[in-house]
Amino acid sequence: MGAAGRRMRVRRMSRWAVFLTLLGAAALGRADVRPPNRIVQTANDRDTRVVAGNLPSAWRRQFDQGRVEASRQLVRMAIAFKPSAAQQADLDALLVAQQDPTSSRYHHWLAPDEYAARFGMSDADLAAVGAWLRSHGLVVHEASRSKNELYFSGTAAQVEAAFQTELHDYLVNGELHVANATDPSVPRAYADTVLGIRRLDDFRPRPHSRHRVVSDHFTSGITGNHFIAPNDFAAIYDLGGLYAAGFDGTGQKLAIVGQTALASHNATTDIDAFRAAANLPATKLTQILVPSTGVDTVCNGDVGEADLDIEWSGGVAPNATVVYVYVGVNSGHTCANASFSIWDALQYAISNDVAPVISTSYGACEAANGSAFAQMVRSWAKQANAQGQTITAASGDTGAADCEGNNSIESTTGLAVDLPAAIPEVSGVGGTEFDDSGGTFWAVGNDAGGGSALGYIPEIAWNDTSESVASGGGLAASGGGASTIFAKPSYQTGSGVPADGARDVPDVAFSASPDHDGYLTCSQGNCVNGFRNTDTTLGVVGGTSVGAPSFAGILTLIAQGLGATSGLGNVNTSLYAIAASAPAAFHDITTGDNIVPCQKGSPDCPAHAPFQLGFATTAGYDQVTGLGSVDASVLADHFATKVATTTTVAPGSASFPVGTNETFTATVAPGAGGSGSPAGGKVQFSIDGAQTGSPALVALDHGAYHATLSSSTLAAGAHSVTASYGGNLACLASASSPAAFSVSDFTISANPASATVNAGDSAPSTITVTAVDGFTGTVTFTCTPSSPGDEIGCNFSPPSITLTSGSPAQTTTVTITTTAAHAASANAGWLGGELLAALLLFGMPLPRRERRASLALVLALFATSGLSCGGGGGGGGGSSATAAVRPAAPTGLVATPGELSVMLAWTDTATHVSHYDVSRATAGAGPFTKIASPTAPSFTDTGLTGGTTYFYVVDAVNGGAKSAESAPVSATPSNPGTPSGHYTVTVTGTSGATSHGTAIALTVN
Repeated sequence: MGAAGRRMRVRRMSRWAVFLTLLGAAALGRADVRPPNRIVQTANDRDTRVVAGNLPSAWRRQFDQGRVEASRQLVRMAIAFKPSAAQQADLDALLVAQQDPTSSRYHHWLAPDEYAARFGMSDADLAAVGAWLRSHGLVVHEASRSKNELYFSGTAAQVEAAFQTELHDYLVNGELHVANATDPSVPRAYADTVLGIRRLDDFRPRPHSRHRVVSDHFTSGITGNHFIAPNDFAAIYDLGGLYAAGFDGTGQKLAIVGQTALASHNATTDIDAFRAAANLPATKLTQILVPSTGVDTVCNGDVGEADLDIEWSGGVAPNATVVYVYVGVNSGHTCANASFSIWDALQYAISNDVAPVISTSYGACEAANGSAFAQMVRSWAKQANAQGQTITAASGDTGAADCEGNNSIESTTGLAVDLPAAIPEVSGVGGTEFDDSGGTFWAVGNDAGGGSALGYIPEIAWNDTSESVASGGGLAASGGGASTIFAKPSYQTGSGVPADGARDVPDVAFSASPDHDGYLTCSQGNCVNGFRNTDTTLGVVGGTSVGAPSFAGILTLIAQGLGATSGLGNVNTSLYAIAASAPAAFHDITTGDNIVPCQKGSPDCPAHAPFQLGFATTAGYDQVTGLGSVDASVLADHFATKVATTTTVAPGSASFPVGTNETFTATVAPGAGGSGSPAGGKVQFSIDGAQTGSPALVALDHGAYHATLSSSTLAAGAHSVTASYGGNLACLASASSPAAFSVSDFTISANPASATVNAGDSAPSTITVTAVDGFTGTVTFTCTPSSPGDEIGCNFSPPSITLTSGSPAQTTTVTITTTAAHAASANAGWLGGELLAALLLFGMPLPRRERRASLALVLALFATSGLSCGGGGGGGGGSSATAAVRPAAPTGLVATPGELSVMLAWTDTATHVSHYDVSRATAGAGPFTKIASPTAPSFTDTGLTGGTTYFYVVDAVNGGAKSAESAPVSATPSNPGTPSGHYTVTVTGTSGATSHGTAIALTVN
């Protein structure tokens, strides 16, 4: 080949190599998606950039107590990373597609590790940041599962040096906290990847609930006081239709996040008491302490909130499993200044996808932790939505002034909304109050669960501020308003939605007034007699904290009804769409406001009286109650476009034996064009036109939707089965066509069916087994005499038969046997010395000959020398004081036969005997088997066969020493035989679970 040819060949091979390389790379990319490396420069501490928005609002000069000591330890701080521009665009597009029913990615959720691989930092980038942290002496821990946070610990001095900031102590509301005094900085080399630094401060968010203790009855036609139990909530917000359809949370999970242990040793006493008082099923609760956050600690200021959230989420979805995710308190800290908080519990619940619905009743105003932190929490919420998780959050309890403390009597900081409710990927829940003055809405008594509401009760916006301030409390009204950080999401449109370009809060609302009417709760042992304490008082709670977990419960019921075991994602998209197309799904609140007093001259406070700020309700959406409260059944019914289904049914086999526990399987297939699945709906099976069994739940099974029925009570013959699917919130009902099947059997008969014999004779009969309706299988036989103790037996030839399609009838012969009478007899001629020795030596099988040869020889010598068997010779032969004394052999053994028994007696010639061993054989030469070890010189052997000769020997035992055996004796017990009379012998044929018998009449002369 010339040079030109070689060059051409090289070029061709190069093209193939490039093609194969690209092909391999493409295949590798599909199999192993990894985020690209984004840090390409080495960190330089002299070239840094400030990470803005990391100052908590609690940082105020008047609270500053000065710089913390350099050695102060800070644990498990986190650098939070933001996605790249490409990753962010990809994520935002995915979130839209996942809520678009026309998209192929609709409700196709990511697993946590898939999310990390697609939207997290690369391992190399995490390693680079970790190396920089270590260069400042900080201890680097693991990255979050989402690979968007890297955890580290160190001293205040190390943190200040690394991030070029200062850490100060702040005394806020009597509590000492640590926080950064300036925004941190990071090397410019990776500043574009950093979203913020978390846990530089130890401020904990506050719960949005109002607790009080009252002594009224649950409902009273005289005083007009009422309190809400789960059955009341179900009646008011129309959960009955969901419950009636079987949607009660079965098979579903929802998560509650908290910052306290429930009780010592994780006891669920309060939860159990609440469920018992409300007549709910037993507690289904899983508790998860977030790893590395400290030890289980009961924080009294938080435990009531945790109880409330768990009780009311589970009270609305009574058969769901509630997963309580909480943090501990780390060493050297208290509940007031613990390093970990509700935010860590929320992040863990998302990062590990612990449940499809997550509820939090905690929050802080948007500015409380800085805009960077708000964006961090939003990144968690986006991950949750991408994984199919829905987050519900309380909108706050201080009206339109969310940055005010719970005890503030006026606003000094201006309009504000609550985080995380203000995040577009979270459903914010506001508060309403019942207006039951215009009709009869309550029964005069309570049902078994404490409920008395008759149905929906008209609502106004919750605003108890005037009453609360007058009684020494603080602002008390539904949180709501416009975000200053988040832009208006595309889904937030419709009548009443402000054209303000901002995310508006809340989305929905539920009753929240602790005064009219509060929710019953059990906490810290207050429920000892139903909902009542020992002094008959009740624990009552209000605030938007109740609405968030209650709405989480409703969404859990809807998820079950949609067959969506893996979640619904951001439900706000559906809520606003349903409000536009089916407004009856919401109770539009058009009366009331969340207006609160404000200090003259403070932000957003008017220049002229009245000095107050906030929002009023309007028709449609408003920034007080959102879209309104929900009619749960109507909302659920419009949550998805229902699609037609087809249902088919099939038995496990076309024919099966009678008595077999056969499984019938219904398969429900949804049509195209809708969302959800048939799962969660129920199928009613009918056999031969009659409903059989209770409705069976449809579940996803190996890619198809199945429900099953098991039955073993069908009679032989031809049958048919049908299945009727009742539908769910996503799928319409459908019914199957009948499926035919048969239940096969066999018959059994005897010929002749009677016989007459003398005792001791036998009688044959032919047993015929015939298949019915195609029965196949092996039939085995047994017989049962009407008098089992009268010596009647059976033999079968053959003992079993096999029916096949080609051989549907088979026979066996049964021979019925009777027993003749037999007299007892005994042999008393076994005592001669020489004869005994000879028999022992030569009349036994070889192994026993060897074992007893010495004994026979000794006996023979005894006979020729005139010595007795039991005597001792002269001269020597004693035993040591410590050795066991070998006893002499028993003598005079006598066997006396009886009816089916032999009585033995012998003479005890030994001076040292602990017990005797009695051995028996059915032949004179053995082998002998030990049957008893009596301590007295007698024994009765029972349960023997009459007419059979039995042979016996006895030896004596003293500790570990055993005597020679006695001379053998024999006896033949008597047998009365089969008495004359009339009997019935039942022959039974059995195949699997199917048995049939036939009777043979037997006369014995």
